[in-house]
Amino acid sequence: MLSTLLTSMSLITGTPAAPVQWTAPPQCPDQAQAQALVDAELAEITALDRETLEIQGTVRPDPPGFVLEVVLHSAEGNIERSVRLEDCDVAAEALALVVAIAVDPRRAPDRDASPIEPTDASPTDAAPTDAAPTEPAPAETNPADASAPSGAASTKPEPEPERRSSFETSTEPEGAAPGRDRPEAIRSRVPRAAVSIGGGVGLGVLPTTGGQVEGAAAAVWRRARLGVQLDYWVRRRARLPGTRIGGNLSIISARLVGGAIVPWRRLEFPFLGFVGVGTLIAQGAGLDESSTSAVLWAETGARAGIQWFVRPWLGLGAHAEFLVALVRHTFVLSNTEVVTRTGPVGGGVRAGLEFRFP
Repeated sequence: MLSTLLTSMSLITGTPAAPVQWTAPPQCPDQAQAQALVDAELAEITALDRETLEIQGTVRPDPPGFVLEVVLHSAEGNIERSVRLEDCDVAAEALALVVAIAVDPRRAPDRDASPIEPTDASPTDAAPTDAAPTEPAPAETNPADASAPSGAASTKPEPEPERRSSFETSTEPEGAAPGRDRPEAIRSRVPRAAVSIGGGVGLGVLPTTGGQVEGAAAAVWRRARLGVQLDYWVRRRARLPGTRIGGNLSIISARLVGGAIVPWRRLEFPFLGFVGVGTLIAQGAGLDESSTSAVLWAETGARAGIQWFVRPWLGLGAHAEFLVALVRHTFVLSNTEVVTRTGPVGGGVRAGLEFRFP
């Protein structure tokens, strides 16, 4: 109801909305509520250039509460703010207040105490016009003006300070050491830990299509990740035509994986590259005396996927990958008959779970 009402108010006033990109856990206010509250706050600022203003709000768990990260982009610069919240229910209201103060610092005083901003008028200016006049306090006078008639005293009011709605590119208080007084902002740049497990099917490198299993650990920032992954290509069969003689092949490798993440609400779109080294294991089959050999395996490639976070700490994901074999091997029998040769390229599709903490 609140979201609908505020949205209607924004439409009635005709004020163009500044787009809000909102990412928050399910228990927090949604995108519509955040946009409506921000629109209501900015509707009071008529000098604001909304066409060049973009707002990003991200809420993440930070026990025992939450942290709201706000990034504002404008033609005059960027502003970053980080606010600690005890309850996620007020996240959208906090976003709207942070944005309003950032674009107009004069709104920082408590606006609930009086609709008149303290810097715009004195308490006597806000009093009813029919109230009894009060005797002004004696003012200090300059000796040079002492001879002037009392009726010539100047009654010209002080000029009202210029109201500004532009951004200040500096995010530090005056006189403060850069970054020293913003522990929340520094903390927000610390990566989260991620552990994932998954599996799928792969083809192209080994003789037949078959299963794959993976396990990974990574450091995850908002728009990037870097980690390691253990990969296992389940054993595949290779046989001489019309016989049961041949071998079984499998691959175990360790990968370094890293790249960019594109976040959108509760979704993430990772675009990652990897390089891996490991062992290709071949075991003879159908022979009186079977042997096992292990040779070097090396690969590189890229993958792209999607992850949906049903909880801030639990994500469901899937990705497709393409790889290039940096080494190739040919397996033969003792009589020089070729059993199989590894392929130059391969690929696969996988799905799995990812756990993030804290």
